[in-house]
Amino acid sequence: MTDTENDKRLRIMVLFGGRSDEHEVSVLSATNILSAMDREKYEPVPIYVGRDGRWRPSNFIAGSTGACGGTYHRPRN
Repeated sequence: MTDTENDKRLRIMVLFGGRSDEHEVSVLSATNILSAMDREKYEPVPIYVGRDGRWRPSNFIAGSTGACGGTYHRPRN
């Protein structure tokens, strides 16, 4: 994509995680949303919210989310 084409994409922040008991559900939901998002139309900005309430920039690589520069890994069941 060229820079001009990139500018046409809608940037969408995806917040996931958090202090809730539903933390893991939120992470799985974000993974599904990011997997389904059309990258031609949207530029996702994933933000992980830790159990401590801190917001951390995240990434989405090969179907899993992870905090950039951090040690977040999705819990395994």
